[in-house]
Amino acid sequence: MNQKYYVILSNGCIGYVSKICICDECKQRGEVEWVINDLNDEYLDSIKHSELLSCILNIALSIKDLSYEHGDGFKLKKITNVYMSELFKHDTT
Repeated sequence: MNQKYYVILSNGCIGYVSKICICDECKQRGEVEWVINDLNDEYLDSIKHSELLSCILNIALSIKDLSYEHGDGFKLKKITNVYMSELFKHDTT
């Protein structure tokens, strides 16, 4: 990922989106997973795309921006932007 997107998870952990997994297993399941690392670059969690809004309390381009309360519409827009940019990056058509 070129741009880091920081997140606060529903369990209170802070991390960033390290990648969107589009492996064969994800493709077979028909749903990608977001891989979240903590701020020390260690694996934190993998979240199915359909569960993002319930698992991510906030998403922003900087840690400072995580302190601002964002509504679901804002979060959904950011999630969609990250998702689409990653998919287009891997598009082989």
